[in-house]
Amino acid sequence: MRCAHDLFHRQTRAHQLSPRRGRQRCSVEARVGKVAVVSSLRALEPQGLLPLLFVVVALLLPGCDENGADAPPQPAADFTLELFSGESFQLSQHLSQNGGRPLVVNIFASWCIPCKAEAPVLEKVYQEYRQRGVLVIGVAVQDTESAAREFVAEHGITFPTGLDADGSIKKSYSVYGVPQTFFIDSDGLIRYVHVGGVTEELLIHELDKML
Repeated sequence: MRCAHDLFHRQTRAHQLSPRRGRQRCSVEARVGKVAVVSSLRALEPQGLLPLLFVVVALLLPGCDENGADAPPQPAADFTLELFSGESFQLSQHLSQNGGRPLVVNIFASWCIPCKAEAPVLEKVYQEYRQRGVLVIGVAVQDTESAAREFVAEHGITFPTGLDADGSIKKSYSVYGVPQTFFIDSDGLIRYVHVGGVTEELLIHELDKML
């Protein structure tokens, strides 16, 4: 797995691109209902950009019907996460017991540079919105528990966080790069997906739409 800015590789099967020889950047955004996926890619050579764009478009097309209309938001896959606090979090239980409370699921790794940059932003917005019922859950992937715990302590993260030890959450949510953030509404529907580091402006914008 790579950081999100390295999401696409020369091997299209893995949909990742090595950043070392990158020369150009472009961004692609597709919306599925109110779900948006934002990805960035680098082309090895200028003439190699077009084929990569076709790969990206092919990956995003399943979200639309044959007429190009937006498909409805998809339900978030249920998961259970053992938190570093010793407690356990289950998405379906949270939704059934806390109706009307939107959820932000942030996928990160301690070795990911963009994850380090966005951590204080996530914590700040969490503190501002927790009184309005918003919950943020941090899920460390392809990491060790000790490194993930150190990351949480170093960045002063207080929202619930745990390690996806067996990779089941990463697989269920088709995570191929970090950081990646899922905005889930009170009905358990994924309303927005952001690949790459989040900003305070983006978090507030998407949360306000769900409140």
